[in-house]
Amino acid sequence: MEWDIQKRSNQCSKCGKEFCDGQEYVTVLLDEEVVQRMDNCLECAPYVDGNIYCSWRGNIKFRPPPPEPVPGDLSERLLRRYISDKDSSKCNVCFILSAMLERKKLLIQKKKFKDTEKNVIYLIYEHIRTGEIFTIEDPNLSLDCIESVQVEVKEILDKETNSKECISNKEQTPI
Repeated sequence: MEWDIQKRSNQCSKCGKEFCDGQEYVTVLLDEEVVQRMDNCLECAPYVDGNIYCSWRGNIKFRPPPPEPVPGDLSERLLRRYISDKDSSKCNVCFILSAMLERKKLLIQKKKFKDTEKNVIYLIYEHIRTGEIFTIEDPNLSLDCIESVQVEVKEILDKETNSKECISNKEQTPI
């Protein structure tokens, strides 16, 4: 017998109906050449055919995805805005935003090169979904400076998030 760990299905394997949150279901492992998992609603559970290895009952619990601490699209929008503004005072912020997006796997660093004339290092990122290329100047931040830039980025993100919440709250005001 060969084992292949399979996660619970979101629908009944007999009738095809989607499971609902809180719904009871029955899982059956069939002993075939390879162990096969079948998740069935209670109505279809008695009609399982085959060599049943084991079975159990469960309760469907759909968990909402955890909220994203900083929406990826917000940090991406800010990075795009600062790059298009070509504001050199935001070089440090762009560097931190690009690092955040790289950690979220939205940007992939493709290359790093040094402009010897300007004595500046540039990081070349590719956007994973769009294929766009972003050139970010590496400000060569010391460890002492990184924390203050992170605080600045957090303040910018909080300000942007709060301004969006204010706009959405105004839109939802009852008439």
